[in-house]
Amino acid sequence: MEHRSDATVQHQLVRPGINAVLDYFWSTLSPSERRVVRALSIFPHSFTSDAAHKITGTSLFLLSALVDKAFVSRTEDGRYIFQALVRQYLAEQLTQRHNEHARLQRRMARYYAALAVHAEVHIVGTQQAIWLDRIEAELSNIRARCSGRCSVLSR
Repeated sequence: MEHRSDATVQHQLVRPGINAVLDYFWSTLSPSERRVVRALSIFPHSFTSDAAHKITGTSLFLLSALVDKAFVSRTEDGRYIFQALVRQYLAEQLTQRHNEHARLQRRMARYYAALAVHAEVHIVGTQQAIWLDRIEAELSNIRARCSGRCSVLSR
């Protein structure tokens, strides 16, 4: 007889219920909202509207609509973030679309590489504090893309 922990059993019971709720909310989105929110799940952590636009092609209008529908939250510092379970659900949808996922990974790697080059120019001088704060805010996304994934830049 296989022994399963209470946490494993609870996870097996809760996960289908959460997915059912997320499936329902997913069904309320328009096709363009679905495309955008799925693409935004490429961000493992919080992100700016500029990064969202340049990496996924989303508009501020669609981003605001997703906030209104509670798929994405806005942080105090103006960044956007997913609740962990929502992001996991959306990331699973994105990874099933291999070409879209690979394209977004390449765009994200290029975006953060360009940001690093741009920051290097401004990090010395009067804007140093601003750029250090910006890089710090983006560090988790940069690390996530670079941990074994920087080869996407050469594709």
